[in-house]
Amino acid sequence: NYRYVENEIIMSKAGNILRIIIVWSFVAMALACSIFCINYFMQRRAVGVEVEVIAPMSKEMLSDSIISLYLAEEEKYVFGKRMRYISDTLFTNKLEKIESIRDVNVMSLVNNKLIIRVEQKEPIAELIVNGKDGFYLTKEGEVFKSSDYYGDYRLLKVDGLRSSDIEEEGNKKLSTVSAVLDYILNEPDLFMYKVTSGLNVNEKTGDVELESRVKGHKIIVGKVENMSVKSNNLKAFYEALGESDLERYVTLNLKFENQVIAITK
Repeated sequence: NYRYVENEIIMSKAGNILRIIIVWSFVAMALACSIFCINYFMQRRAVGVEVEVIAPMSKEMLSDSIISLYLAEEEKYVFGKRMRYISDTLFTNKLEKIESIRDVNVMSLVNNKLIIRVEQKEPIAELIVNGKDGFYLTKEGEVFKSSDYYGDYRLLKVDGLRSSDIEEEGNKKLSTVSAVLDYILNEPDLFMYKVTSGLNVNEKTGDVELESRVKGHKIIVGKVENMSVKSNNLKAFYEALGESDLERYVTLNLKFENQVIAITK
């Protein structure tokens, strides 16, 4: 009888332990399912917007904070929504109104935030059109207007353009300016960039003229042909004369082959 009672007690304890294990197993499974469901729910819903602006160094016209502020109303709209219910056009249509933006890419949720990647255009010069500034030229020859969202930085300024020059597709005057700028900004030793403070387009001849940093004289480049020869001629002219001698000249004409025509004041 004693052994029988002992066996009953052992069996009862084993049964209790088994029941506890089963109960806790269900609890653990329920907890795991709850965590999975919460994570799944959170991963599929937006809690905000994160902006990444890709811009060339020293030419940042836009910033992450500026674009985030610009999209404040749209961010409220997407809060708590599932990714499949969020339309890309909600953001792209608005951002396309900013002319300095080249491309917009709305990406999937990362850490519950909708990622919006904005690529900025790269300006190479500021244009003065009809005597007014506020226009920019890209290295691809595209013109766009400035706005309150643009930063403060220095670019070469190009004066002497008219509205028709930037509105007409394939305009020769603007094409010449783009080509001359391309040479100045990419010359191996950047000599012409170092001596140039600005550009002007002669309204009558269409020639490109440079404003010199050296002594403020005008350098007539003409068209884009033989830019390397013109640069070498100008360099040789500067090296041959002293700084005091350069003060005597108001215009240096590089249009003619293998010579510099210097006009005194």
